[in-house]
Amino acid sequence: MDRANDCTIKTSQVESLLGSNAEDTVRKLWQAIEQSADLVLITDRAGVIEYVNPAFESLTGYSREEAIGQTPRLLKSGQQSPELYQELWATITSGNVFRGILANRKKSGEIFYAEKSITPVRDSDGKITHFISNDRDITERRRLEAATASPENGRNWQACRRRGPRF
Repeated sequence: MDRANDCTIKTSQVESLLGSNAEDTVRKLWQAIEQSADLVLITDRAGVIEYVNPAFESLTGYSREEAIGQTPRLLKSGQQSPELYQELWATITSGNVFRGILANRKKSGEIFYAEKSITPVRDSDGKITHFISNDRDITERRRLEAATASPENGRNWQACRRRGPRF
């Protein structure tokens, strides 16, 4: 395994980092995840949600209580092919990190786009026990990119170039 590209987290690494300040370190890690602006979701190996942070609740509209015990299919929009999900699971269950952009559905039915990375979490024996998903909402960025790339916008730019700026 190429350690330079190995982004998996091993519990033995966490334990060795904690040392004598274990309680302070755990508190900082907890606060960092809880206060992250990005969505954080942790599942068991079978994909059952065990944890979501407040950003998940805020973005998706699902409460922590509604999400825990469900699978991430809770957010499935129907816009991805089954092959993408097969690739995602094959990647993470083989111990690799999945990165991609997915269209997800909020509780309200509204679609949002998430730039996602899913990382396997391993125990001290190297066995995958959980997956952690970090998602950044890029819906607004995609909307702006689509607006600036639209044919109408291109025609306006061409017309402005021919006319010159108006003051």
